[in-house]
Amino acid sequence: MKKIIFILLIVFVVSCSKKDKINHYLNEKVTELELIENGFFKYSFTYTYENDEDEKDSLNGKVFKNVLYSNVKPQKQDDGKFYPTAFFGTNKSKENIAYLENELDDRIITYRFVNDTLSSKFIYVYSIDKHNKQIPDFTSEKSILNYYKNQNTPFKQRLGGIKYGKEKIEFPYRFRINNYESGVYILKSNQDSGYQMVTTYQNVKENEETDYDFRPINPDNVEDWYRGHTYEYQK
Repeated sequence: MKKIIFILLIVFVVSCSKKDKINHYLNEKVTELELIENGFFKYSFTYTYENDEDEKDSLNGKVFKNVLYSNVKPQKQDDGKFYPTAFFGTNKSKENIAYLENELDDRIITYRFVNDTLSSKFIYVYSIDKHNKQIPDFTSEKSILNYYKNQNTPFKQRLGGIKYGKEKIEFPYRFRINNYESGVYILKSNQDSGYQMVTTYQNVKENEETDYDFRPINPDNVEDWYRGHTYEYQK
């Protein structure tokens, strides 16, 4: 058992020592190998789709292999398995929050692959440090536009303010960056101000809308992934 833990610690140290050279805000497609080489950790979860209400559903019985590549290191949980460090839910701790603040600069980066195809990317900035120039301040429309004025990448602002049902969840800022749809949701509270940037890597034509759901909070999103369960660490 001690040998296994020692090997895992070596893997963690080696991964953490790799410098992340990817500009995650340019929406360039990346491979799984590139993410590993830039210090990201691999987590996976596989499920079989079942729809009891419609036996003729063409997706019934289809297996979906979901893989997350995250800048967040693994953490051992009560079941003896390793999952992404928990920042939300009952598994979070002061030590975990300190890791988020001090080592990750309050930023969680997640790439999601479904059946070996890059599906989406999530950049969750818990709070903004005005003195940290390495992480863009996307807490206003003006700051977002100013950032992309200085980037050599195709960029177009989209209509925003779409509301979803009774909850009135709103994504006020939508963009097409490098021809991929992105939404920026501003996170505000009394003590901090951050943002969540969501990108779908579904190819769309110039005047075509994507059907991707940009809601910042849903059952299959960042807060659910970082609760210390579901997505298991893969060596």
